[in-house]
Amino acid sequence: MRPEANAWRVLLSAWAGVLLGLALANALRAVAAVLAVGAGPVALFAYALAGALTGLLWAVCLGWVCAVPAALAHRLTVRTRAAST
Repeated sequence: MRPEANAWRVLLSAWAGVLLGLALANALRAVAAVLAVGAGPVALFAYALAGALTGLLWAVCLGWVCAVPAALAHRLTVRTRAAST
């Protein structure tokens, strides 16, 4: 992350990464389960959508666990750099 980015930007960027990662991972898991069963394309897309939505819900609940420490660490490193110059 850029040094000039503020803590809110880092927090939101980290949270967005968690949202996308969990949604994609859960959708891929659902697609793999459907492919293993051998269901049709409608079931494939339905399970992928349901998996993505479930992943997004988990990320909304748990994303702050990654986002807050990232923002705090960024804030600390920016302050440390400013103090050393």
